[in-house]
Amino acid sequence: MRSLKRQSKAEVRIEVGFLSPHWVRALAELLIEEFKVDKAVSIYITNDLKIKDLNRSFRNIDSPTDVLSFELSDEHYLGEIVISYQTAKKSAANDGHSLRKEIKKLIAHGFIHLLGLDHEVPSQRDEFFSLEKRALEVLCFDLGSIESRFCNFARKRVHASDIP
Repeated sequence: MRSLKRQSKAEVRIEVGFLSPHWVRALAELLIEEFKVDKAVSIYITNDLKIKDLNRSFRNIDSPTDVLSFELSDEHYLGEIVISYQTAKKSAANDGHSLRKEIKKLIAHGFIHLLGLDHEVPSQRDEFFSLEKRALEVLCFDLGSIESRFCNFARKRVHASDIP
């Protein structure tokens, strides 16, 4: 007998923090569907120490950052988005919004990088930010926290138990 449960195209690892892996996976799946990506995405939420090591190894920058994206030339994976929980929490406080909103912003930003665009390349800047804006709309970024939760739920990607 065949299972009716569909295979997820998002893999989530959370080392630190109190985020629901189901919620993070649902956000990634919304973007995968919206941008018609036929590959899986991995999201890894870690700490400042780990992301600092990655930033040093891959960008020669010896400090933590909020998000890194690693494109993979693999037939099954688009790539991996690595987020520092600690830096995201600080950025959310500095920007005056919730950690959940900051995580949405970082997932959207990292996802657009996985599509092969870089905002630091002048010829790609406008397209990058245009697609990032579209991604944030898909993730209901500009709505208040209650409206955002129901917006995602209405898109039938966030399980009811993930709505606090």
